Amino acid sequence: MGILVSGFSSLFYLKGSAHFRKTFIDIFMLISVFLFFGIGVDILHNQLEEVYLVSDILVLIEEGGEMIALSLLVWYFYFLVLESNGDRKFYLGTIFQVER
Repeated sequence: MGILVSGFSSLFYLKGSAHFRKTFIDIFMLISVFLFFGIGVDILHNQLEEVYLVSDILVLIEEGGEMIALSLLVWYFYFLVLESNGDRKFYLGTIFQVER
């Protein structure tokens, strides 16, 4: 399924307009942050499950990071819906200097 989704995403990215590409990169970055906490920190938490205090801190980081990442994603989609004229000034990629 991942190959199928990646293939279609790549095709849409390559065929899309510059505005679509910028938006796609922003959404991809937010989903990457979510996956970092949902997969990366979860793996670390499972490896250190026996350590009492570290395990509790990693649970907090994992769950809090997922909630913040998804909140930012919902916030981003909200502003995409409110965008009326297509002249958006805010792109997450400009913060991280992502080349478009």
